[in-house]
Amino acid sequence: MRLAVHALVGMPMVVFGALLELGQSAPHLRAFGAAMIVAGSIVVWFGVSGKGLGVAGWATVGGLAAAGLAASLLFVREDISCMFCYHRGQGYPWGFVHTGFAHDDMPTVERAHEIMAAQPGIASRSFDTRQAVLDAVFWAAVALPLVTVVTHVRAAFRRSSEVIAKAPAGGGTTPS
Repeated sequence: MRLAVHALVGMPMVVFGALLELGQSAPHLRAFGAAMIVAGSIVVWFGVSGKGLGVAGWATVGGLAAAGLAASLLFVREDISCMFCYHRGQGYPWGFVHTGFAHDDMPTVERAHEIMAAQPGIASRSFDTRQAVLDAVFWAAVALPLVTVVTHVRAAFRRSSEVIAKAPAGGGTTPS
């Protein structure tokens, strides 16, 4: 049952990521595809090996995903179209906070920053929920391998220190 559930979640992630890798040349889509392939493979591995992260590990993945989502707001894409429109998108890999400004002439649009600073209400603003969810999935897929490695290395060190602690002291074969 455990393997089936993990396979039903992990395999579509791997296939979706592979399709993005094969069909896209945009760097942010390739990054999303690579993250999905790695995270999906780890989810399948959890099912096959019977290992997992536990509640604390998944909470850490969620916390890192939220931190990545918040930090991605520092990533800004700006462009001016030939139709006298200024657009600013914040977020990575997709912009999910949008600011726009349109005017009748290009010189005014090129000064969009100073105009919007002077009159904040002139710009249109929007929040794209779908793209915010996709960004959160991306950051969770990036956090999952990191948390998995740290969790399993920490468990290995814990087991090795228990073995060392149980080893007999001073009963070796070293001549005196």
